[in-house]
Order: sequence, then structure tokens, then C-alpha cells
Amino acid sequence: MNTTLSQNKTTLLAWLAAWTIASALGIIVAMVGVLPLMWTYGEGLERALGQLPSQLVGGIVFGLGIGAAVGIAQWLVLRGRLADATRWLAGSIVGGVIAGVAAILISIFNEQGENLPVMLLAFATLGGILGLGQFLAARSIARNALWIATSAFGLMFGWLIPSLLQTFEPFGVTAGALVYGISTAAALWWFAKQ
Repeated sequence: MNTTLSQNKTTLLAWLAAWTIASALGIIVAMVGVLPLMWTYGEGLERALGQLPSQLVGGIVFGLGIGAAVGIAQWLVLRGRLADATRWLAGSIVGGVIAGVAAILISIFNEQGENLPVMLLAFATLGGILGLGQFLAARSIARNALWIATSAFGLMFGWLIPSLLQTFEPFGVTAGALVYGISTAAALWWFAKQ
């Protein structure tokens, strides 16, 4: 009996470690892939469409990038283990798009990146709505509404770390992404104990 219990704990810990790494990689891929795209084409889009429409398009692109990158990375860990893995991916993408638009609209009040409370609110909103999409799509995985708060906490503090370190270079982004991965893995561990 003890062997089975320790094997289950070992399997769960390995799975949670894989979740943490996959979630962090999803955030990193989204930040490295989507933000430069937005910076490159943002001004031209704003000249063509105007400020608010270009920000909405930017929010959709940013949210799609976050939702798809995080959703696919997490889906790779979930598939074969949990039945609602595909629904999780769909919830991540839909939630990500809505979250991206909301976060960009909040960040309009950012004052050139100098307003820390606004950015914390934007990233908490991003994480919360992403988590809401996942929760609504796959309640068998995110078993408790606290998942939404955990996702919000993870992305908010994940952004705060590179902000406080004043480096959005690889180390800062990786540290922040790991905060999100560890936070959400801790929530999944807690759900597994229930």
C-alpha cells in the first residue's frame, strides 16, 4: 500500500512539475512571440484605424497569443490524463482573447508604463479572465472557482517580478512565468487532495 501511495505522489509531483514548466513556457512563448509583433505593427495600425480600434485589435492579438500558447502548453500536459483537455484548450483561447482585450483597455491608463497599480490590475484581469475561461470550459480540471483567483494572482505577480527587477530580459520573464506556473500547479495539487 505504501508503495502505491508513494508512486501516486511521485507521479503527481512529476505531473505538477511538467505543468509548471509547460505553463511557464506558454507564457514565455506568448511574450516573446506576441509583444514584438504588437510593437512592430502597433503604430502603423494606429495610424490606419485610430487609437481605440487599434488597441482592440492589439488586445485580440495579445489575448489570442496568451490563450493559445498557454492553452496548448497546458493541453500537452493534460491530454491523455484528463478527459476535458480539449475543452481546456478552447476555454484558454476564448478566455485569452477576452482577457487580452480587457487588459489592453485597462492599460490605456498606464501613463507610459509608470503606473504600477494600473499594470497590476491589467495583469490580474488578464489572468482572472483567462482562468475564468478555463474554469467554465473544464470544471473537471479547475474544480473550484478559486482557480480564477489563482490565475489572476499568478499572472499579476508574474508580471510584478520582472517589473520590480526592472528587467524584461530572459531572466525576468522566465522568473515571472515560473510564478504563474507554480501558482497554478499549487492550485491543481490542492484540487487533487480534495
